[in-house]
Amino acid sequence: MGGGIGLIILLWLVPILVSVWLKQRRRNKRRKQRHPVDRVTGGWDELVDVTFDINGSSQIARSKVTRAEFAADIATLTATLVDTPHGPVLQQEVLDLAYGADAAVFSPAPPGPREADAYWQDVDRLTGELRRKTQPKRRRKARWTTVSLKYRRKERRAVRKEQRK
Repeated sequence: MGGGIGLIILLWLVPILVSVWLKQRRRNKRRKQRHPVDRVTGGWDELVDVTFDINGSSQIARSKVTRAEFAADIATLTATLVDTPHGPVLQQEVLDLAYGADAAVFSPAPPGPREADAYWQDVDRLTGELRRKTQPKRRRKARWTTVSLKYRRKERRAVRKEQRK
């Protein structure tokens, strides 16, 4: 009898642990990209994924919009996820990170490793703040939810479909 309950608990825990592991692996991969531009855009992607996971949905994501338009959506979502007094500050910080990612991609002088590290420090600070200022229930659920994993899989499939055309 005890073995059956242990097996049920194990089967319940495995998907959660796999989800946590996949998100951590994705984060580390983004952070350790070879090129600083890729590291900066990976930092932006990390912020987006953390926001989606805390929100519990990626429905806000519109396709075929500029990063600035997408950032405005993410910034608005971020402001709604936190306590009211902190919302506008976090909203502006999200927009600043989006502009920083755009500058890294489109600037004639690409960022160096130090700039990429500084960008990630800002991402870490902002995602940490976002987690701390959200409701505890959302924060706990965001650790194991698969919202961002599904969103990125959908995004990769769309890119592959475009490439086949």
